Amino acid sequence: MAITVKYLDDYGVNITEQQCSILEGYSKITYIDNVIKKKEEFWHSRRFGESKFVEYFMARSENKQDVLKAYSDSKTSCFLVFNDRSQNGFTQWDFEHYTKAGILKWKGNRVYDSAQRLVMYCDLDANTETFLNGAKILYDNWFSNESSHILARFEYDYAGNLIHVADPEIRLGDGDLMTLDYFLMAAPDFLWEQHPYFHSLTPYLPDSPEI
Repeated sequence: MAITVKYLDDYGVNITEQQCSILEGYSKITYIDNVIKKKEEFWHSRRFGESKFVEYFMARSENKQDVLKAYSDSKTSCFLVFNDRSQNGFTQWDFEHYTKAGILKWKGNRVYDSAQRLVMYCDLDANTETFLNGAKILYDNWFSNESSHILARFEYDYAGNLIHVADPEIRLGDGDLMTLDYFLMAAPDFLWEQHPYFHSLTPYLPDSPEI
């Protein structure tokens, strides 16, 4: 079992462990056999003090309460990801988000690709399981050696119908929400009919290796 650790600054740039001490915020990502196991985000400010967010990918043999006990405290909110199932190189997980007080805030589903990038999420109310929001994410490499550039985020309503397209990294316009027609005009190389995965929120797991 090979364990590796990577440190990133707030812009996603690789840094050393020593550089973390001089930054107000940074991420520590732990991999086991090149598969992400845990992502920890640290913040420190004079006004709010220290805080931490942990995203933990549970093995089926692990106990949820044991993980919460290990990572939840007054400074840490915890995002548990569990119950994985895979298809066509993508993995769907259930998740639960707990506050610093250990209270379940919301839950839902997430899908990651083979590069462990988030490609779909659906958030539900923790108590009623009422739909809160859902989206699918389209990546495009605009720069060399870049693997996580977000070209667009397709957002859906409670019935799974597309309502608009977001431009979170302001690559196609001024960052405002777009209609599908405007997005297709701004990204002419993206042929809508060839990407049925983005036409609705379901299915969560892609039916083919290419989306």
